[in-house]
Amino acid sequence: MPPRTFHRTSASDLSTPPGTYIYTLAPLSATHLAASTSSSSSLVTFSKSTLTPVATIPHAHTNITSLSAYPASPQTLLTSGTDGLIKLWDLRCSPPAAQASKINVGAPALCASANAQGGIIAGTEMQDRVSRVCVWDGRMVGEKPTWVFAESHGDDVSFVGFAGGEEGERWGVSGGMDGLVSVFDLLAEKEARGKGDDDERALWQVVNVGASVHRAGFLNAGGGGGGAAGKGEWVFGVSTDESLVLRSFNHAPGREEEEDAAGEVAGDVGDVRKRLDCEYVVDVLRVGGTGTGGIVVAGNKEFGKQRVDLIPLGWAGGRWGFTSEDKVRLQGGHGEEVCRGVWVDDDVGLLSSPLSSPGLRRRRRGKGTDGW
Repeated sequence: MPPRTFHRTSASDLSTPPGTYIYTLAPLSATHLAASTSSSSSLVTFSKSTLTPVATIPHAHTNITSLSAYPASPQTLLTSGTDGLIKLWDLRCSPPAAQASKINVGAPALCASANAQGGIIAGTEMQDRVSRVCVWDGRMVGEKPTWVFAESHGDDVSFVGFAGGEEGERWGVSGGMDGLVSVFDLLAEKEARGKGDDDERALWQVVNVGASVHRAGFLNAGGGGGGAAGKGEWVFGVSTDESLVLRSFNHAPGREEEEDAAGEVAGDVGDVRKRLDCEYVVDVLRVGGTGTGGIVVAGNKEFGKQRVDLIPLGWAGGRWGFTSEDKVRLQGGHGEEVCRGVWVDDDVGLLSSPLSSPGLRRRRRGKGTDGW
């Protein structure tokens, strides 16, 4: 069955200089998005429907490394940078006054993310043989971190995040250049403080993906709560060699060996390049709400195959697999450029950002295709 195809309707370089890299897209409001760019490490806000730039914040960091929404506060963005700073930006204010607060983590911050409760998690570059994952409670942002994990990764921390919804207050995840995905229980017993370091108290599960971690997180396999493979939440990691690994999420202490054994084969998807006929993985998007599974975003820049595909990933037949017949294709992709991010919007369609100019591209479904 041929993929459902989207075609480009418009494109924009967000009024940035030629050759500018567009790194990340993040939601800002019902009508606007934000992008991080290599042009003076700027943040640019723009209209979803027209791609018209609205405001630019230059020099957001010495070098900006991540951008995401801060869902606990309207029109607020979270960024990190190699200057060692985590910053919150309130875009309800004009750009000169938009910086709401900042946190100095003491080392180049390579990634940051926030949960719905206002908590922040950040990962650092390795310095003096130590890389750290720092977590701030939403009520204490800007103060001393609630948790500092300094033993869970033996190299740079390349990705951090939280579980979705209410579970985000409890479960944090990090991925490192050491190939490890670590899961932390952020509501570990408070009375345990002082008895061992933070890693010992809160580290819940470790998954080895075999190479540097590009993306990590949680996906719901459906079928009820945690426990046996194929039910509840699974931890996933995507490596820089395009290998996808999932492991049953150990909600129940003491069942790790049982659940790992049950999930090892079912969750070893492996190198996806041949299976998906792609060159690289852009992201893995969790299906929102009560949905299950995820969407693997994969790209191709080879001449004659230039495209970005979105392929459903779900639990079926006792293992994780792809539903290729439901594939969505962004025809043409970004040509010879690598796509760095995709934003899915029910009203506007699909927005994608490349590694460099010509900038953002908006898509619509092709004539005769079904909805998605």
